[in-house]
Amino acid sequence: MKLAIIGSGATAIYILKHLSEYRDHGVSEIHIFEKESLMGMGMPYNPIYTDKYHLANITSEEIPLLTTSFSEWLRAQSAEVLNDLAIERDQISDNEVYSRIALGRYLHDQYTKILDDMASVGTLVFQYPGIEVIDIADEPNKSMARIYASDGSNMVFDHVFISTGHNFDQPDKPASGYFKSPWPIEKILPQTGTFYNFEIGLLGASLSAFDVVTSLVHRHGRFMKRGDRIIFKKHPSAPQFKIKMHSAEGWLPHLQYEQKNPMREIYRYISRDGLLKLCDNEGRLRIDDYFDALCRPVLRDSLSANGYEEAAERLNDHTFKFSDFIEKMSERHEYENPFEGMVEEMRVASTSVNEDIPIYWKEAMDDLMYTLNFHMEMLPAEDQIFFRESVMPFLLNVIAALPLQSAKILLALHDAGVLDLIKGKIENIETDQKSTRISVVREENTTNYNYRIFIECGGDKKINLESYPFQSLVKDGLVRASSAAFANVVAEDDRTDETVFKENGKWFKTLPGIDVDSAYRVIGSDGRANPRIYDPTFTHIQGVRPYSYGLQACNTTAEILVQHFIKNRVRNSEVPVSAKDTN
Repeated sequence: MKLAIIGSGATAIYILKHLSEYRDHGVSEIHIFEKESLMGMGMPYNPIYTDKYHLANITSEEIPLLTTSFSEWLRAQSAEVLNDLAIERDQISDNEVYSRIALGRYLHDQYTKILDDMASVGTLVFQYPGIEVIDIADEPNKSMARIYASDGSNMVFDHVFISTGHNFDQPDKPASGYFKSPWPIEKILPQTGTFYNFEIGLLGASLSAFDVVTSLVHRHGRFMKRGDRIIFKKHPSAPQFKIKMHSAEGWLPHLQYEQKNPMREIYRYISRDGLLKLCDNEGRLRIDDYFDALCRPVLRDSLSANGYEEAAERLNDHTFKFSDFIEKMSERHEYENPFEGMVEEMRVASTSVNEDIPIYWKEAMDDLMYTLNFHMEMLPAEDQIFFRESVMPFLLNVIAALPLQSAKILLALHDAGVLDLIKGKIENIETDQKSTRISVVREENTTNYNYRIFIECGGDKKINLESYPFQSLVKDGLVRASSAAFANVVAEDDRTDETVFKENGKWFKTLPGIDVDSAYRVIGSDGRANPRIYDPTFTHIQGVRPYSYGLQACNTTAEILVQHFIKNRVRNSEVPVSAKDTN
């Protein structure tokens, strides 16, 4: 059996890891295609895209195990490697955060070891660095899929796993200083020996925005220690250098916190059978029912454990809904000056991390939404809209954890007058030959800002059928747009929304990306899952799995995919597959 894996980032690495755990997985050849020259890293950790100042935002104890842990790998490195990574050997720890470049080297090493292990037991491994797969065609009569590569070649495979990762292939306007994304980071940096002696605007105050901030400030000044504080001094050649982040909510992320269980689990608080029992007669899981039956008691107990008795008590009132909980907990994070708020939260976060005191409610909330993410197809359209518009911003700003050392840097920059956060929704972006103009609306007041450089830091471009990278699958009806049916009749005013449509008497909402089944097989226009082609790429399936961020989600996704792949092989073969090799 020949298998093609498109992409060699984190999801691909975990697919290989889980596949290698089966002694008789049945794959005789694995062909791995990677459009970048460096394989086995993934875009966030590839030095082509990232910068030495970018932190990984994940500790060793939070990274799902490959062949060895990240911290163990670091301890095994030579003094020369550690020096190159700016890591002191005696400070290596399971709960420390390191650079993305360090994590990228670790992932590449693990990738290589897994492939060597697979090759040692007879699996032929072929790698294609710098080769992009530009199209895929299914050949059902031959029970094969054909891939077309950028070098003009084409090959057929029994199965294809698509794991192309992040997608930042969007047109910039460098002459106007307008960038649709900051990646690769090198494109937004000043040339050596030059400086940006003016204000720079960023859309977003997320972790990606902080990556941009750290890259730019290190090239426009230097940090110094003053006791337990960090201060920043601008370079004399850039007195007007300043960065303004624009955020609709005006939030800075919450800070790194200690966790009792750093690994997320789909079924920590409920089983799949338990979830099915919460569904109505139509097989729908309503998000309010999920909140009442599962989230309410779990969050009440976890909030009490952290001493938040008032918040816990509110959850005893069953008129206090999920939306109310998000609103009230968000208010705890709202400040007139978000940087002053970060100073306050730094005290709590430092105590949590330094004294090993878990913030139970954040951990519980993350686990509960992780569970929901992997069953999103059970939710009707109304609840999926609520999840994207209300729950996701809450998770990405309140639950997402900024490392404490990153927070200290941001506070030093704000104290130095180099960094500001402006609250308000950007309603319009216009470019001319030399600059970018944005219109920001806050409380019905509009303010215009002009920037010589403006960078969007809002994440990956959303994929639809027209922008799906493998157009033969679209033309042949082998993939379809993701959608969800409404539980209730759609109001007249909402029927004009181009993402709302009626089919066979039911109203549906079009969601981002393509449709896949629970095992990540692509679903065609006829509603059938393709037996050969799997696509777990997060940017392709945001409608089905909207909260699939980070290495833990990559690992969970890969495990689900491989388990199905192996079971399917058993179903279609008289040869039994050996159990997982746990030795």
